[in-house]
Amino acid sequence: MQSISYEPIMKLPFHKKVFLRPIAKRFIGGENLEEAIQALHHLQQQGFKTSLDYLGESVKNEAEACEATEEYIKTLQSLKNEGLDKNISIKLTQLGLDIDETFARENLVKVVQAAGEMGGFVRVDMEDSAHTEQTLRMVTQVHKQYAHVGVVLQAMLRRTPEDVVEMLKEGIGVR
Repeated sequence: MQSISYEPIMKLPFHKKVFLRPIAKRFIGGENLEEAIQALHHLQQQGFKTSLDYLGESVKNEAEACEATEEYIKTLQSLKNEGLDKNISIKLTQLGLDIDETFARENLVKVVQAAGEMGGFVRVDMEDSAHTEQTLRMVTQVHKQYAHVGVVLQAMLRRTPEDVVEMLKEGIGVR
């Protein structure tokens, strides 16, 4: 599985854009969805399975979280329209986890429902260790209703081997 990210670098101040663009280009498939879609087409033509991530975790307010939720749904629709793998990776802080867990779970469900309607898959990225419990709890809760959601675990945490076992017991795919 090849993962591609896109980030709205246009939102960054000019001095950060100039500095980050050369470094980020190696890891980011584009500055917008259209550029990322082109990169995905190229990878799939080479035989890769792909996943797409819209960067921008740790939002500051509900409006930003709702915007990110809608962007992920738009991304899934674009992947479907382009005949690409409908796999996305998301970060719960981008959906509002640091604002309110219930609010973030509602946003996660919206994205997962949209993915299900399109035959897609949502992988929840693990962020810092302060979010591990909440992430695993939310993925487990949502997975009970929607099988097309999985989780990424951090290999270097001491707790990860036990988390892998628990997730697999629940039938949750782990990367």
